[in-house]
Formats: sequence, C-alpha cells, structure tokens
Amino acid sequence: MKRRKKLIITCVSLLVIAAVIVSVVIMAPKMKKTEVEVYPVTRIQEYAWGDQFGSYGNITASNVQTVYMSADMLLLGVDVSVGDTVSVGDTLLRYDTTIQDLNIRTIRINIDILKNRITKAERELVTAKSLTASSPPPAPPVPKNLITDGGELTPETALTLAVSGDGSSGKNRLVFNCIYGVVIDRDFLKSLYSSEISDDSGEEPVVEETILYAEFRVFYYNNVLMFKWTTDGSFFSKLDQPEELPDGWNISARVNVNDDQSISANKINQTYGKFTQTQQTVDYIGGPHYSQQEIDRMILYKENELAEYRTELRMRNLELETVEAQLGDGTVRSRIDGLVAEINDADSLETGMPLMVIQSDRGYRVEGSISELNLDRLNVGQVITVSSWMTGSSYNADIIEIKEFPMKYPGSTMGMENPLNSFYTFVAAIETDEVLMVGDWVEIIIEGAGRMGGGKDRFESDKLYIPNAFIREQNGQNYVLKDDGNGRLVKQYVTTGKSLYGYAIEIKSGLTVDDMIAFPYGKSAKEGAATVVAEGMYW
Repeated sequence: MKRRKKLIITCVSLLVIAAVIVSVVIMAPKMKKTEVEVYPVTRIQEYAWGDQFGSYGNITASNVQTVYMSADMLLLGVDVSVGDTVSVGDTLLRYDTTIQDLNIRTIRINIDILKNRITKAERELVTAKSLTASSPPPAPPVPKNLITDGGELTPETALTLAVSGDGSSGKNRLVFNCIYGVVIDRDFLKSLYSSEISDDSGEEPVVEETILYAEFRVFYYNNVLMFKWTTDGSFFSKLDQPEELPDGWNISARVNVNDDQSISANKINQTYGKFTQTQQTVDYIGGPHYSQQEIDRMILYKENELAEYRTELRMRNLELETVEAQLGDGTVRSRIDGLVAEINDADSLETGMPLMVIQSDRGYRVEGSISELNLDRLNVGQVITVSSWMTGSSYNADIIEIKEFPMKYPGSTMGMENPLNSFYTFVAAIETDEVLMVGDWVEIIIEGAGRMGGGKDRFESDKLYIPNAFIREQNGQNYVLKDDGNGRLVKQYVTTGKSLYGYAIEIKSGLTVDDMIAFPYGKSAKEGAATVVAEGMYW
C-alpha cells in the first residue's frame, strides 16, 4: 500500500511539473513585453537631386501634327494647301475670336464677383469668430395700458387709456403706450383739434381753437420701446376738408439703423408730428445674443461658404487660363517642319476626323504623363530628355501638346511622381535620323527651374522624403506610426506631395526630421505598442 501511495504521489507531482513547464512555454511569449523598432527620420529619409522629375512613355508614331477643328470658334480661313512645305511657326489657319473675347470678359467679371464675395465672407467670418457666447436678459414687463387695437382708443376712452398727462400743453401731453403697427382711429386724431366761434359781432368772427397734445410710445412685439411719436391738434386742423382720408392711421416704423419712421395714411405725404427713435434694432432684447452653439454654426457656415467660393474661383481661373490658351490670337501655327499631308472640308468633318495633318519627313513622337502637382511646370515648346531602353541612346524632344483632361488609367506611366494624383498626357516630338521602333518604352526626364546650385546644395534640403514602405493609407488618408516621445506608438496622419523616383514620397506636413517612425506592418505594429530605437537600417 505504501509503495502504491508513493507511486501515485510521484505521478501526480510529475504531472503538475509538466503542466507548469507547458504553461511557462506557452505563456512566456505572451508575458514578454513586445517592443517595436522605430527609426529616426533622419536615418531613413531620401533626398531629391536638383529639381528634376520624370515619367515613362513610349514611341507612338513618326512626327505628325494633327489639327482639329475648334467647336467653339468660327473658322475664318485656311492659309496652306495640301503639299505645301511649312516650318515651325508658319500660319496654318485663322479663327474669328469675337465670341471667345466676350466669353473671356464674362469669365473675368465672374472672377471679380467671386473675389468680392470672398472678401465679404472673410469679414463676416472674422466677425463671427469675435462673438462671445451670452444669454439674453429677461424680457421687459408689459407696458401699462398697452393699446393693441385702434378701436380701443376713442375721444371718450382717451383719459382712461393714457398713462399720464391731460393733453393741455406740450409738457403735459396725453401719453399712450401702443404696440407696433397699431391703428389709431381717425375720429380720435380729429378730436385733438376743435374750434368754435366765440364772437361774431365784428367783421371777422373770433374763432376759439382747442388743441390737445399727445404722445404715442410704440413698443415692438417683445415689449422693447422702439420710438416715440409726438403730435398735437394743429397737425390735424384741416381734416374736415373733403380729402381722401382713411378711417384709421397705422403707426409703423422701420427697424434698420438710420431709417426714417412713418405713419401711413393712404396717399397723405405730410408730416404729422415728430418721431424719436430709441432702439437701433429690435431683433433681440437689448441687442443680439448668441449661444456658443449658434456661434459655432455661424463659423462653420461661413467657412464652408468660403471654401465653396475659393473652389469656384480656382475653377474659374483654370477656365480662363484654358480659354486664353486655346484662343491665343486666333491663329493656329505649325509646330513642326514638314509637309501639309491632308486638309479636309470643314463643313463635312465627321467626329474624330482632323481638319489638317502635317507630316514631318524625319523624327518621332513620344507620349508621356505628368501629375497635376507638376502640370504648371510643363509648357508647349519646352525641351525634355528621352532615353530609349532599346537603343540606350538619349534624345532631346520638344513638347508639342499637353492634354486638357486627366487620364482615366495612368497605369505605369506615373514614373517618379505621386501615384495618388491625377495625371495628364503630353506629346513631344523627337528630331532624329536614327531609326526608332514604334512602341519602344522610353524614360522621360523633365528638368525644372534649376533653383539648386552645384554640389550638395543641389539637394532639396528643405523637403522631406521618406520611403513608401513607411506610409499606409486608411479611408483616403495617409498615416505613419511614430513614437509619441514617451515610448509608445501613435498614428500620425500626414499630407503627401510628389513622388521621388517612384520609391519615396514627399511629406508636406504631419512629420518632421526630429520624429521616429516604425515600419507600419506586422502584428506588433499598432497604436500603444512599446518602442525601442532600431540599431540598424530598416532593410
């Protein structure tokens, strides 16, 4: 029995030890604190040489200039014939530009209108941002004996409705409180003046006049005093004459600053007393009051309005540039040396058919693409460098055409530029006696403004490029994983610019050379992970 107990105890102990060992083996990696390597940006950043960028393309055909009929301009005349020899700059045809000139003027007027709207919206935005949230004061009490219906005020009820005075003099006027727009009965206004003959013994009878003085205090619907109308019987002394007079007089006032108040009595244009304005605005009690939510809404509305105006202004400016570039002086000139190979009837052109074709006896064409970020750096007539991968030779080529609309599928023609941008096709002419194969793949190098000097100064030291591998995309936004300064990874969104030779991208904002970033792939590369500075490079 004792041996059996010892055997059982030994087996159980071994099982417990084995379970502990297995648990340690399984849990140890999980218990171990995983650290993600981060790289100083200065260690991984790339440099751009000079201001050079490029693309890829292919040889499309021999050097040909194809002239298409403008759908927006009236053709005045064609200055060449089939078989004529033309040189660069020779006139091929002319358009009437009258309608286009009017169109350009219209576009410029719309641009000026948009600029004025932007200026106005900017001022309104500044005003909205300067507002301070507040609460309106309590509403004032309802004035005593407030007259809301003109039928209430009659010669008989005047003394009971007056809040003060007996009307005997200008200093002791009958004072009435009225709601804005109240109608004063005509009979009451007539009662402010009365006359009777006190002595008719002489050649001219003596008339005794009785004049009552009144003051109407007019309140807006929120009981804010707007203005006072002081009048007396002398203004109504001739009401008994056969004039077209209303049965009631409507007291009204404009609420805008510096506007005149008035009473309306059909076609009567006379003055019936004095108006004194007491409030410049009656939109709010004691002036405008806004909550913080209302202020935020006003600011957001104005910012959105400004963004729409600015977007529309850019579109109008682009439209103007496009129209002016298309129009020029209305003259289409030859861009190559060659022969006029084809001229078609302008009145019977089918869709896609050229009006004229100029054929060069030498040279080729190459098509490439350029991103929207660099589109303004490319012009017709500019010289680029084309290198053939088949022959190994390089050639100078002249830009002869830049398409107006972006490519639908840029594919592999993006070259050294940011693949997230829109791309535009351009055509260049190569003048060479060498034989090139149509369809050959070529590299296209475009020199920029040359703002860099020689040596190391030619590097774009003011721009930051990092390898594409360190940038990820989420919901259309680019981000990196960087060290937050406390040993933890955080997601940092960045704004990107042009591509550098296809393997690095310019960082315009969101990252600096003082930051450290992680390779953003793998199970451990996530927000909140602990970081450790990598000892080597990332490759």
